[in-house]
Amino acid sequence: HDEKGAPLPDNVTPEHLVAIITSLPEGVTELACHPAVDADLDSQYLHERLLETRALCDERVRASIAATAVTLCSFASVPTLRSRLPPQ
Repeated sequence: HDEKGAPLPDNVTPEHLVAIITSLPEGVTELACHPAVDADLDSQYLHERLLETRALCDERVRASIAATAVTLCSFASVPTLRSRLPPQ
């Protein structure tokens, strides 16, 4: 959503996600997503959540993750990953 709360469905595409992934700097980056697979979810963000699921599961996104050596992890892993980074 933009600063006024309007949805931005063009930003929830595999192409946009690939562009984000391939431009990430070295280090730890949080990318927040709230995907959904069922249309019966009662949420004002339902449409975007369904789009997020499609984008996250797209083969081009998986390929960009593999090509850039991005490591997907939970927050529990962040301290360990940060300790492996060179000092800045």
